[in-house]
Amino acid sequence: MGTVYKGFDTIIERWVAIKVLHPHLLEGEGGEDLAKRFKQEAQAAARCLHPNIVTVFDYGIEQDTPYIVMEYVEGVELKESIKNQGIDSVVQAVRILLQVLSALEVAHAKGVVHRDIKPANIILLPDGQVKVSDFGVARLDSSDLTSAGFMVGTPNYMSPEGLRGFKVDNRSDLYSAALLLLEMVTHSKPYAGRNTEELLDALNLQTRLEPLLRRDLQSVIRRALETDPSHRFQTAALFSKALGGLIETRQEDQDDQKTMVIPAAAYPGDSEPGYQLSQSQASNWNPDLLKVIEQSLVKYIGPMASVLIRKNSRTISGVSELSQKLAEQIPSVDDRQQFLKQLNKTGIYEQAISGLQPSYSTSAIQSAESGLKSSASYVGTPDKSITAEDIEKVSKKLLVHVGPLAPRIVKMAAKNCAELPQLIEKVSSHIPDDSERLSFKKSFE
Repeated sequence: MGTVYKGFDTIIERWVAIKVLHPHLLEGEGGEDLAKRFKQEAQAAARCLHPNIVTVFDYGIEQDTPYIVMEYVEGVELKESIKNQGIDSVVQAVRILLQVLSALEVAHAKGVVHRDIKPANIILLPDGQVKVSDFGVARLDSSDLTSAGFMVGTPNYMSPEGLRGFKVDNRSDLYSAALLLLEMVTHSKPYAGRNTEELLDALNLQTRLEPLLRRDLQSVIRRALETDPSHRFQTAALFSKALGGLIETRQEDQDDQKTMVIPAAAYPGDSEPGYQLSQSQASNWNPDLLKVIEQSLVKYIGPMASVLIRKNSRTISGVSELSQKLAEQIPSVDDRQQFLKQLNKTGIYEQAISGLQPSYSTSAIQSAESGLKSSASYVGTPDKSITAEDIEKVSKKLLVHVGPLAPRIVKMAAKNCAELPQLIEKVSSHIPDDSERLSFKKSFE
């Protein structure tokens, strides 16, 4: 609906996208309704301020021509990426959809149902960020533009109730999102009218997927594609949780099968190999510390955590200041407090004081971190009974609960512990969850 032009705002000097509804579209029957829809598109998108939604700056009418001024986004439509085989793994597909669901969660909370979630309306940015666009047929909770019996959206990606012309709600968007995920994984475009099992047949044909992964993914998608909306995920957050859990479970399984490498170097670029860095980590920060912050933040804002950490860590040098800045991005006040509380329990502030926060003089840190290179060596004074094998064993089990800072936490704690049980008790205090802390302790019995 309309044509999009690239423009330049000379006052604040930024590129923008200008969507114009040409006068000839307003002529004849339906023109007035089209004009209302165009304005509603601006209102719907303007309600939803979120990093994964294209921002609307302005709406107006110039010489009887309505226009919307939006954020200019340089990226590739998901439609093109799928066509060119650009989505090459389930993990990549899930991470894209998690960002889409994050956008939908905010839109739904604002009373907006998108109604046209499809690859052409999803934009992939070079840094991995995802943008949801085109609220042209979105329904506002205060709108009555769509009457019962009218079908609105793109048939291939519409929910069963949408295809029948029934009233749709947020669960219809989640159905469309599931079709989006299915298409990314299978590279097979869905078509209108297929039932759930027919849609999932495309997934069953993906022999490149491990049987266990295919089964778990199929279970999540099947629920999202239930014909009866009451049997689907009821919110975008629940859908996200199911997908996130699928990825986390696989990552933990992979970690359990790997030989743990305890980082001997504190900064990227040092000669000794360590924890594999994510793109969210800035070069002048300790990567392990940022990874712990990211793991805590992702629970509240989803995949955008890595983007925000990368952006803010470039200009902030203190752990406490960075944590507070990131907490501001969490909508709920209670969740912000919980996020900061969890970070405190992980011990990152204590670790930062001990030399893990950013420093441009790394020689002292490098010389202090010798790693555990000999299984016969002891930590602390020679009369202590905690060996390097103990350190590695405890570190590996703690890693599951607190992330890549585990080896450092254990190593530092061992300097003040005489026996293994004392060390286990000391490091367990860094596990925020009571049940996980108990499980950690029992694993040594």
